[in-house]
Amino acid sequence: KSDRSEATGSGAAVGRAFLKARDFLADLRDRAKNAGRKLCGQDIHLLCHSMGNFLLQHALARMGEYTPGSALPRLFEHVFLCAPDVDDTALEAGQPLSQVHEIARSVSVYHNHGDAAMVVSDYTKGNPERLGGHGAAHPALLHSKIHQIDCTPIVHGIVEHSYYLTGNVNADIRESIDGWSQDDERRKRKRKTNSVNVWVMQ
Repeated sequence: KSDRSEATGSGAAVGRAFLKARDFLADLRDRAKNAGRKLCGQDIHLLCHSMGNFLLQHALARMGEYTPGSALPRLFEHVFLCAPDVDDTALEAGQPLSQVHEIARSVSVYHNHGDAAMVVSDYTKGNPERLGGHGAAHPALLHSKIHQIDCTPIVHGIVEHSYYLTGNVNADIRESIDGWSQDDERRKRKRKTNSVNVWVMQ
């Protein structure tokens, strides 16, 4: 049960690291401009798995404490929240992950109804429903940059928790990195009926 307290402390350290990365990239941009050079133009992405998403909550809180203004700096092109072991309301306004869309151009949440690790988290730690199980409790309340992908139809096995590492889920992540639009017809997913940013893997 100490994993959450340890993640809380680590989250503060990761938040400081993000801020150092922000300062480094800003300095790099200024030095390149002064020297008449062009930056490489490559993107940086962030993938959080399971309790890594809980750690991210605390990293964002730390960033907020040391960021002027009300918005966090955009450091990443894509943020991928895979099997997130956080509350299913965490992305809503006023909740710990509500600002995650500010640090990226796009956020993708991958969840699986059959994820046994989410059930264990509920039972052993007394947690409410997990984002990694059935997705966000109120999808309509999420920012337009946040996309949910239900992986349940294609995930099989005993634990079904690290499904982002292989197969069509892994390919879907790579397609985002490669710049494919969310509704690209080549993706092996379809939009959920009457939902703007909710998808189901095929």
